[in-house]
Amino acid sequence: MKILLPFALLAAVSVCGLGEKDQRTTSEPPANVVVKPAQDRDAVKRQLVSLANEITTAAKDGDVNFLAKATTDDFVFTDVDGSVKSKNKALAEVKEERAIKTFDISNENLVSLDESTAVLTYTLKVTAKNGRSARAATTDTYVKKDGKWMLKSEQQTLLK
Repeated sequence: MKILLPFALLAAVSVCGLGEKDQRTTSEPPANVVVKPAQDRDAVKRQLVSLANEITTAAKDGDVNFLAKATTDDFVFTDVDGSVKSKNKALAEVKEERAIKTFDISNENLVSLDESTAVLTYTLKVTAKNGRSARAATTDTYVKKDGKWMLKSEQQTLLK
């Protein structure tokens, strides 16, 4: 059953400019600094989990067109068996999975997020029509292009 499906540490220590103190009493940034609104981590997490579900559904259904649009040109997939596939190779292997009954994404965690990249980890459980199931720890890396999140890489590790 193959399913194609992804730490910013902020330091506030000021080492440079010891002895220099900002005399301003307001917390407003200087006029020449562009302040971008912080991304809502929960909203981005929901968006990426939704996208992971859409990608998994497309892979299950054999929807190569959706997968081609949802992944970057340099997409790389590392399967549970350790094989690494380029976008073209991964898409060539996609077919409708008639043996799969259901899949479930759980334990979602937005590991890192900045303006143009995000890493999402989760557990993917796939249940076959014969009742057998398998779980994989999955790490998806997304990049934002033209305001849209796209899957750049995915790695799955089989869980026992």
